[in-house]
Amino acid sequence: MDGNRRYARKRQRIASSGHVSGFYRLAKVLEWCNDLGIGNVSVFAFAINNFNRTPEEVQTLMELAESKLRELAEKSDL
Repeated sequence: MDGNRRYARKRQRIASSGHVSGFYRLAKVLEWCNDLGIGNVSVFAFAINNFNRTPEEVQTLMELAESKLRELAEKSDL
């Protein structure tokens, strides 16, 4: 998952809105994989150098990841 901040900037939005869009796209990709019978998927979502971002952005990313991954885990078909 790369380019979420660029995606947001291009649309003149705050960075966190790009991250939210990225998680929604990930959910869609996982649905497609499920529909195709792909049972295992690896996602590279947060590189170690991302911890060099502002503490606020890192905190937002961690909270977003936790909430969206819980949301995905609660879906019975994924």
